[in-house]
Amino acid sequence: MAVNKVKEFRDNLSKMFIESLKEDDIQWIKNWSYENPYNCFSEKEYTGINNFHLRLIQAHKGFSDPRWITYNQLMEMNKKIKDKNLKYSIKGERGFKVEFWFAMDKTETGKKPKFYTFQEVRKILKENPEKREEDFQLVAKYYTVFNGSQIKNFPEYQAPKRNIGIEQSELVKKISKNMDIPILNDQVDSSFYVSEFDQIHLPDPEQFSSQQAYNFVCLHELAHATGSENRLNRDTLKNYHKDITIRAEEELVAEIASAFMGAYFGETPQEHLDNQKAYVQSWASVVEKNPKVLIKAISEAQKSADYLEQKAEIKVQKTHSVEIDEKTHEFPKENINDKSIKHSTDEYLNEIMSVGNVGKKKDISEEITF
Repeated sequence: MAVNKVKEFRDNLSKMFIESLKEDDIQWIKNWSYENPYNCFSEKEYTGINNFHLRLIQAHKGFSDPRWITYNQLMEMNKKIKDKNLKYSIKGERGFKVEFWFAMDKTETGKKPKFYTFQEVRKILKENPEKREEDFQLVAKYYTVFNGSQIKNFPEYQAPKRNIGIEQSELVKKISKNMDIPILNDQVDSSFYVSEFDQIHLPDPEQFSSQQAYNFVCLHELAHATGSENRLNRDTLKNYHKDITIRAEEELVAEIASAFMGAYFGETPQEHLDNQKAYVQSWASVVEKNPKVLIKAISEAQKSADYLEQKAEIKVQKTHSVEIDEKTHEFPKENINDKSIKHSTDEYLNEIMSVGNVGKKKDISEEITF
C-alpha cells in the first residue's frame, strides 16, 4: 500500500478544510451544494471522504453541478453520440482525486492481479478454511474525476426531485420515532442531547427563525444521538464532557452528518451557522494538530448519516468508500448498512484492469467501492 500517497491525499484534504475555515468562517457549510456529489455515469452518490472532498471542491471552485465523471466514462458516453461536434470533452482543466480501497490476494500468482471486494474476501475466508486475512493486501487507489461544469457540450444540470413522500418536519418525527428518542420543547435558548436519558431538548419551534431552522437543529441533535452506546457507540459522544478537543470532534461529526443529510433538508439555515461559529476555531486547531481527526470525523459522520437515513426509511443507492484502520489494516466488519445499501463494485474492477492493460498513465478509472 502506498502509505505516502494515502498520507498526502488526506493531509491535503485537511489543509483544504482548515483554509476554508480561515477564509469563510462557518460558510464552508453554507457554500456546499445540498445535493450529494454523485457519479453521473453510474448514478450513485459518493460517500464518506469522497463526498466531503468533492463538496469542498465544489464550494471552493463555485461548481453548482454535483455531477462527477471519469475520463473513461466520458469517452464511453461519447460512443453513443454520432455528431463529433456534439461529443463531450474536458475544457482543459485538471480533475480531482477520489480515494478507494480494495483487497488483493498475495498468494495468487500471475501477471494480472485480481482485486476483491471486502464482501468477497469474507466469503473466500468462510468457504476456504486454509485462507487467512494475512493472505490479502489492502491497497488504496486514487482516480481522477471531473465536474459536470468542466465538460464541454455536457447537458445542463437539472436537480432531481426527491420523492421521499414526507415533508421535512415529518422526516424529523419519523427519525425520532424510529430511534425512540423524544424531542422535548422545554428550553428557552439552548438545544442539546442528553445521552444519559437519551433525550433531545429544544426551545419551541416558534422561537426559531423558520421551521427549517428548527428542523435542522433537530437533525443536528439526532446526529449526536446516533453515537449513543445502544446505537453506534461513538467514543467522542461518550467522552464529550471530558475534554474540549473531544467536544470539538463530536460537534464536527454531527455537523458533517447533518450536511450529508442536506439533500433532504436543503441549504443550512444562517441561524444554525451562527450558532456553530463558536466551534470554528476549535475545529481548525484540532485538525491542524492532527489531520487524522478530520478523516475519522468524516467516517463517523457517514455512519451517522447512514443510520439517520435508515431510520427515516429512505432508500438511497450509494457508492461507499471504506475507512481502513491505519494501525491494524484490518478488514472492516459488517455494519448496519451492509444489507440495506447496494454495493456495486465488479463493474469497475473490469475498467481498472482494462486501463492497466492498455498502459494508460493517467488515473482515469472509476472508483472501486466495497
